[in-house]
Amino acid sequence: MELTKKGNETRKRIVDAALTLFARKGFAATGLRELANEAEVNLAMVNYFFGSKKKLLLEIIDTFFTSYISLVQSHLCGPEMPKEKIRRFIHHATEYFSANRDLLIIVLTELPHDDSEITEYKAEWVRKMITTFSDEICKPLKQIHGIDLPPVVLGPLLVSMM
Repeated sequence: MELTKKGNETRKRIVDAALTLFARKGFAATGLRELANEAEVNLAMVNYFFGSKKKLLLEIIDTFFTSYISLVQSHLCGPEMPKEKIRRFIHHATEYFSANRDLLIIVLTELPHDDSEITEYKAEWVRKMITTFSDEICKPLKQIHGIDLPPVVLGPLLVSMM
């Protein structure tokens, strides 16, 4: 869908309102009318641009993980020792999380875990990161230091370090 400048602005207001409301009140507690009011748009515009509140959430998830995976790949890949890669990654990921606090809150805490479509969608993104974690950190740690750290543990470990 090709959008005009006004259409892009309207769409952005809807996403910004969703980020604020989903992060503050939660996805389930945010109604479409409330979202439209916060974005200062007609309720029909939310449906026009996204089709549903769930599809809006999926776009928010995409936004977060697209940037996050790019960050993972650009800062955990390379010839350096795992310790240097982790240090570099934590620095840049902390900046990303700080600048995108509402995105982080939504992706980590406010996803409807009882919705299999949302859960699987998020899991697809996580699986994309596991290969990078494994190849760039876990395998070198095992080869160099004998540390057997599974990649599914590394992601949450890195996030908790931040």
